[in-house]
Amino acid sequence: MVSKAEESMTDSLPGPERVSAFSDAFIAVIITIMVLELKAPAEPTFSALLPLWATATSYTVSFWFIAVVWINHHHLLHYAQTATPRLIWVNFAHLFAVSFVPFTTMWMADSILPASPYPSTPECSGW
Repeated sequence: MVSKAEESMTDSLPGPERVSAFSDAFIAVIITIMVLELKAPAEPTFSALLPLWATATSYTVSFWFIAVVWINHHHLLHYAQTATPRLIWVNFAHLFAVSFVPFTTMWMADSILPASPYPSTPECSGW
């Protein structure tokens, strides 16, 4: 049975709208920072884009992964009645983990993927 004090405390908690708005802004900043990391090639030719394939792939994977996370997050917050302290802290932990997605995909692009998707020599097999 819920006491009157617990009931009144639950009634005073704000709705999840602010948590949702903060999360939307946070994810928008992450995507903006990701796109700022993209650099145009020095030459205005399509062949100059080929060495940037790993960076473009990293950006694409990060963008779509974060988009899926945002859609799921948006859907799940519709079920929240109030923004409890637990929900807020779990949301911060979730956003912290999401903020590492661009870093990890860029690290993979820089360290694992070859400079070109088409090896020029037999020794350059990528993996």
